[in-house]
Amino acid sequence: MTSFLSGLYDFFLDGDETLNNLPAILDHQAAEQSLGGVRFSAEWLQQKSNIDQLLSDEIDTDESLSKALKIFAKVIDTLDLYAPALKGLTDVHAYTCETLESIIFDQPVADRRGQAAAFLYGQAMAMSTLTSEAVSLAIENLLLRGDQTASNLALCIILGMERSSSILFESHLQILLRQVQMAAFGGTDKSVSQEALIRALKIYSPTEKASSCQIILQTTHSLLAASLRLCEPGIKSGKEEEGVSWCCFIIQHTPMSLRNDLRVRYPTTCSSKSIYKSLLPLVSRVSSSAQIALCAALPILATWDVMTFGESYLMSDTINFMLGLTDSPEQGLRVASLQGLGQVASVVLHRFEPFLQEVGKTAIRVLKDQKTPKDQKAAQKLLVRLLASMGPITLDVMIEYLHHPHHVLLADVQLLEMIATLLPNLAKRIIQTLTDIIDDILSNKEVRYPTEAVLEALNVFPLNDRDLAIRAQKLVLWSLDEDKGKNVVIAALQLSTNPIIATASIMRNLTFKAAHLLLADDPHVVHVALSVLANPALASMLDERSCSMILLALHQSLEPSIQIVAAKLLTHLTTAHRAIVQPLAWSHIRQSLSLMDFLHSVDPNRAVVEACIISNLLPALPSSLHNKNVGPVKELILKGLRKPSEANTLSLIFQGLSNLSKFEGFNFEQQEKLIFNLLEMLNEIPKECKYANLNAISNLLYLPKDGLDVFEILLKVHNIFENKNLISTTNYNNTNNNGNNNNSNGINLDSDLKALVSSIYGHLGTVERNPVISRDSKAAINREISSYPLKIKHLSRISEIKDRYGPLSNTHLNHLLIENLLSELNLLNKSNDDRNLILETLTCLSILQPSKDFNNNHHHQGISGGSGVGEISQLIPDLPLKIIKELKISLNLRDSIKDINSTSISSNLLFLSCVLHNDLKIWLNGYWNQTTEILSECINSGEILPTLRGLDVILDCISD
Repeated sequence: MTSFLSGLYDFFLDGDETLNNLPAILDHQAAEQSLGGVRFSAEWLQQKSNIDQLLSDEIDTDESLSKALKIFAKVIDTLDLYAPALKGLTDVHAYTCETLESIIFDQPVADRRGQAAAFLYGQAMAMSTLTSEAVSLAIENLLLRGDQTASNLALCIILGMERSSSILFESHLQILLRQVQMAAFGGTDKSVSQEALIRALKIYSPTEKASSCQIILQTTHSLLAASLRLCEPGIKSGKEEEGVSWCCFIIQHTPMSLRNDLRVRYPTTCSSKSIYKSLLPLVSRVSSSAQIALCAALPILATWDVMTFGESYLMSDTINFMLGLTDSPEQGLRVASLQGLGQVASVVLHRFEPFLQEVGKTAIRVLKDQKTPKDQKAAQKLLVRLLASMGPITLDVMIEYLHHPHHVLLADVQLLEMIATLLPNLAKRIIQTLTDIIDDILSNKEVRYPTEAVLEALNVFPLNDRDLAIRAQKLVLWSLDEDKGKNVVIAALQLSTNPIIATASIMRNLTFKAAHLLLADDPHVVHVALSVLANPALASMLDERSCSMILLALHQSLEPSIQIVAAKLLTHLTTAHRAIVQPLAWSHIRQSLSLMDFLHSVDPNRAVVEACIISNLLPALPSSLHNKNVGPVKELILKGLRKPSEANTLSLIFQGLSNLSKFEGFNFEQQEKLIFNLLEMLNEIPKECKYANLNAISNLLYLPKDGLDVFEILLKVHNIFENKNLISTTNYNNTNNNGNNNNSNGINLDSDLKALVSSIYGHLGTVERNPVISRDSKAAINREISSYPLKIKHLSRISEIKDRYGPLSNTHLNHLLIENLLSELNLLNKSNDDRNLILETLTCLSILQPSKDFNNNHHHQGISGGSGVGEISQLIPDLPLKIIKELKISLNLRDSIKDINSTSISSNLLFLSCVLHNDLKIWLNGYWNQTTEILSECINSGEILPTLRGLDVILDCISD
């Protein structure tokens, strides 16, 4: 993290608990105004009054301004969830922008508070199309002042814009880079200009942004050339340090593609050898901060030309410089030098061997001194890199390292694992060390290391040794006690899913202890325990006591998230433990429903949440009880949908609808109304609720009812999810000059939401067989999917095929597999061997999943023999013709090249005979004439034995 960002985060991320309820206040404000209520809610007016009071405080101006900025940071983070429409929060957004603008222009502050205000102002202005145009004017007004403070504020505004609109940021890139060049070598605060340069370098991509990249390339070269000139002899004192700092900064943050372009375009300036010659003479004359920068930059510079660096004096000078800093009392220098040595070793690999003993002894000495935890961690990281770079030749150094106390060894388990893997002779010694550590803990000896460190080490280190595995099991069982502390319990739970730990001998005891932790006071412990019990290996061994614990967690917890996970776990356990789980589920549902009327009269919101929780548990009941009790749950969830709710409650309601859609018999009118309501809400709800909303729509369409007006739903869906809003890359043709999308009604989607939208299109395309609807839906699918990545296209195709053959059929797997194989077979550039391999796969599929007629003749039922819909012969009716075509190609090649191997002919004959044998009706009857012709050609060409074998297979089928 740069110093600029770390400085700003002091304002934004200080854990102020008074701001935790601010998102809920804004959610309520958005809901009230959207429904035509008051312009401002009482809670927001109180918060606004608080901000105004802080800004008008003349006694403690600095502290008051800091508190106000923290509130604005939280407000803007919440507004971002509603952007770009900001429905119901436009007045809050306007107040935020106006107030921050007044802080920047009317009472300018030169320190971090002013920069924080400018950063927030840029972020807020860029998130809405109504204000994004005005931000350019604000930047121009600041730059007219001409001083360093104003320049930094302008840069902060542009940096804030990047968080809300990357396109708007790029449109101001030229201004940003010009200000960086002007501020680079003047003034004392370089953090803002350096952060601005980092952001510019990150978007360097010549193939996508040619014009922007040219400016970035020229600016980077200008800064590097200027910094190197300051490092030349004869420059007045003080300036060389500024040159070293900027030069190291550019080396560290230049991406590889930009570095390569710089070396091609400016070979003289960007020669690594000339840069080394400029920097190395200054290493002893600059300050400690510049030396730290050199330790980080010089190993990276070595990667520019590894051969030149490793075979010249440059490597020895660099290593000697860093070794000289390992004894420095200056804070941070020792850590930086150890990290630098490790990075050099990773670059030059075996060429580092002459320095191994000296560097290794330095790392061991730092560990023995035990100066600070940071020094210890850096020394162990150096040993990791030495071992990874040089392997077995580090044996002496690692033997000496293993003599350190246990608490030092446990501080870096990765190093222990690497030693055991790369130096097998030391593996037994490490295992014995871990065994001794566990024995000390179990015997309650006083040790210098925490128990959770040992458990985390066992989670990383392989437990292949039997004695170590047995002791690890004992330690896990010993640790699964709430009295041992939260960190110990969580580490033990995470280790308990390891198959070596969760063996049959301790499974009952393990599952009961994990289930008992569901009654713990800490919600995090309960969540981890539930996730562990959901593991299939542990879930299969739960008994009545453990299931009762899950029910108690469902009863006693006040956290809806825990209750929902517990309910889903109980439902999941119905398959394996139906006799145990069903009575428990029925008991909880009956008790909850009996109190529902009272709860609704006292706290309607809590009643809706309880109904959503019960919806997760309903599938555990038998169908008769399920149908009897689903009514009240459904009624409450639908009531909750009709009234404004906070974001977390709204997500639960959408989840409840998803659960009901899988089992509850909505008629087509109810389905249609719910889908339209959910689609209408998409533009109004926060982004965190959109996934649950789209998931509910997808589930409602998964089992559509007859009479559903699919065409109207399709039009509505396509109106919301227009093509230009679904694509992942930026389309400059669809943006205005400020980089904002012309259609503000569209919804920007991440990859998960795109997958849900594609599944909705897939469902719509197969709900009804009306050719107009199918045509329009297919066109919509093609438009959307044309720009999707391969994974998203695959998910959409799965949805479409699943709907075609029914949700309970496995035919979609056959269809997708065969579709992919045939598409590969049709490629013109495929070799004969590849094509034969595809035909072999298709033949194997026909053998593994024979036709219904074949199964009836052989008196047994095949995999797909029940319905015949997904039979391979129906999915590829012309498979024999494809094999015959390949046979003809092989025969022609055999005639033209006399010494060709006839393996492909023999294999294709085998494929053809097997395929005809597997289906009499479609394949054998349909292609017998073509088969006889190609068999005659094979006999004439000399392939008599393979032909007779094939005929034997076919005749065997006919005789049956």
